[in-house]
Amino acid sequence: MTNIEWTEKTLNVTAGCSKISEGCKNCYAEKMHNNRLLNAGQPKYQQPFNVIVEHRSGKGTMQSIFDEIWNRKKPTIYFVNSMSDLFHEEVSMDWIYTTMHNLMSNNQHIFQILTKRPEGILEYEKSTHDTLMGPIKGKDLWSPNIWMGTSVENQKRADKRIPHLIKSSAHLKFLSCEPLLGPLDLSKYLPDLDWVIVGGECLTKNALISTPNGYKRIYELSIGDNVYSYDGELYSDAYKKPTTNIKTKMIISKIKNKMENGIKEIFELKTKTRTIQASQKHKFLRLNIKPIQIGSELIRHEYSLEWTQLNELKKGDFIVIQKSAPEQKTPLLIYTEDFMRIVGLFIGDGWIRLKRHELSFAMNTDSNNRLKYIPLLEKEFKKKIHTDKSQIHIYDKEISKLFDDLDLNYKELEKHIPDWVWQLPKNHKKSLIDGYLDSDGTIDNSRKSPTWVFEARNKTLIEEMWALCLDVGYHVTSIHSRERIRGIWKTKNKDYNYNKPVTNYYFKVSHNRIGYKATSIRSISPVLKGFLPTNFAVDHIQYIKPIGSELTYDLEIENSHNYIANGILVHNSGTKAKIREFDLEWARDIRMQCFKYSTPFFFKQSGTLLPCTTEAHKKCSKKGCTADPCKNRKHRSCGAKGCTFLDGVKYKEMPKR
Repeated sequence: MTNIEWTEKTLNVTAGCSKISEGCKNCYAEKMHNNRLLNAGQPKYQQPFNVIVEHRSGKGTMQSIFDEIWNRKKPTIYFVNSMSDLFHEEVSMDWIYTTMHNLMSNNQHIFQILTKRPEGILEYEKSTHDTLMGPIKGKDLWSPNIWMGTSVENQKRADKRIPHLIKSSAHLKFLSCEPLLGPLDLSKYLPDLDWVIVGGECLTKNALISTPNGYKRIYELSIGDNVYSYDGELYSDAYKKPTTNIKTKMIISKIKNKMENGIKEIFELKTKTRTIQASQKHKFLRLNIKPIQIGSELIRHEYSLEWTQLNELKKGDFIVIQKSAPEQKTPLLIYTEDFMRIVGLFIGDGWIRLKRHELSFAMNTDSNNRLKYIPLLEKEFKKKIHTDKSQIHIYDKEISKLFDDLDLNYKELEKHIPDWVWQLPKNHKKSLIDGYLDSDGTIDNSRKSPTWVFEARNKTLIEEMWALCLDVGYHVTSIHSRERIRGIWKTKNKDYNYNKPVTNYYFKVSHNRIGYKATSIRSISPVLKGFLPTNFAVDHIQYIKPIGSELTYDLEIENSHNYIANGILVHNSGTKAKIREFDLEWARDIRMQCFKYSTPFFFKQSGTLLPCTTEAHKKCSKKGCTADPCKNRKHRSCGAKGCTFLDGVKYKEMPKR
């Protein structure tokens, strides 16, 4: 079996390949060939990767591989040459022809052939081959069970390769956009294509996306919404040193497309200050640091930025993160900074009772907050403040309705930061943070620089408060969880529970540290000015680990093709459209069409035989069946003694060469 999501098994009839474009830069086949397969001692992979080997004979080669697909009764989807390219210039046309005959003869299976050299398909179709039934053109050797595809990694390669694929006579034509290295518009090719495999760049549904209206969950966004992105041009072609546009900035871009990409395996990537969950092929902007030495002496470092898949990142790598959001122009405000501090306090420890026209805050008699907030409330609302041992109240219909209209009237575990807050100036946002700190926060003075700790049971609120701190430029840690023992509390049935553990979520803020200045990267800070705008910084990866499978989403962003998720700059899928999602039901429908297809050509020298045409052998051997010839697919076998053909497909044994 295979871990490739869009197929079921692999079939490699050649080994080795050579790099021809930027999409080959991080070739997974080369890594597997030179490491795991070579070290495992497999005969097929003992030559260097750049040596093309046709698996013609011997143990574990062509003969036994084709025995497998002939003998396999269960219809299966095979990816042909996952470790090589069948249409490589050094693969002989005779071997391609031999392979195609074997694939076409096994119409109980589907075979997916993927190449970066689609011009070789047309050369194959033009060639003529001698068979027992006379000369045959390659274009006549396609059947519906053979799917032909080409790989494209950017628009340049798409415009070069797709026309060759479209000109071919293949029954089903598909694209693989992996790895996707740049923008890709397939509009003019879509009518002639059947299937597009998109690069699998996905985030979990709870990913927080940075927008001018605050952080939004990815599943809440719609086509046409605005998001923050990075406008830097990173590279133009493979094998060229990645370059950057020094005049970079954070910009606002529109969402061009939104995709639900199904359930995928998810990995958690954690830096010192950020955490994100993504699929292994999601791309992050990595800062490459290359030491330049003369002998053993270090002369200098070269720096470059490059989009890199998660499965190619490792602990210690630097990736680009958002440091703060641009200041937005806002209309004249009716809310003061003092009012926003009261809102922050309310989000943490406040509630309203509309029927009683009541605005209340939890505040003990010995709390320092009483000395601070009673004068503040009197100043803002010009109303009498009522107090008791643990609470303070304001009774006013207009004030209670105001807090309800501001989308603040929620229970403890349902509270969140309203959308309108994100459009306020930074000082107003900071005042809200200060107010929330007075309610659900603590200050740790044990270090030289005071640290704020925000903690609550409401995970959504903690995530949004974390995003708000990031938005104003505070240095924040990742969000963590821990269990707390809750003391005696009364249930709805007026019973008492004791010492119940509850899960709290928390993060820390270094108030005196605006932005990110890690000691380990101070030496490269001047370099970043040439690469990144002031709204961005870099952070180093602490770990990457699998965490299971989840429903995933992705966005396509106009022009810039990137966006900010959980405070980390990420790449989007970049494709204009998907033609069809791959699913087994669709594949089975195609496979049934393959069953109905009868091919007249079989090549004896390649190890296959002509269909059984003997008239005396046409009677069905199924007990109780008298049909002559029998068309029941469940009865598919020749009834003659010693004949092993199966409606023209021999599956029990192969003749020796």
